[in-house]
This record gives sequence, C-alpha cells and structure tokens, in this order.
Amino acid sequence: MDIITFLKKKGYDTVPGDHYRMVRIWESWYRSKVRGFHQYRINNGAKSVKCDRLSAAWRRWSVRTLRMT
Repeated sequence: MDIITFLKKKGYDTVPGDHYRMVRIWESWYRSKVRGFHQYRINNGAKSVKCDRLSAAWRRWSVRTLRMT
C-alpha cells in the first residue's frame, strides 16, 4: 500500500494523481532531457538521423569529460 492510499483510507485529502505525472515532467525538464525536444530526428537527404539538442546538462557532461581526458 502506498502513502496516498493509506491517507485516503484515513479520510485525508491528497493531491490528485495527475500531480505526480507533472512532477516527473518537471523533473525531466530540470535534468534537461525531454523526449521530443532534446532528442529529435532529421533527414539528411539519405536517411533519418537521430540528433541531440544541447542543454544545460551538456555543459556539466562536457566539463567532466574534458577533465577525464
């Protein structure tokens, strides 16, 4: 049993279930990896190619990578 079910059985109001779906979306934006925005496909004339859009997380990744080399 999760905490939401427990609280509802005890008669307490809780946030709507949709709230947690939105929290996951907000977290993905915070982490800078949003499917359909940061990852997309383009046609280069010969085939469809996967691409990644740069984000705030890219700088953290690149700094770590540069330090490791």
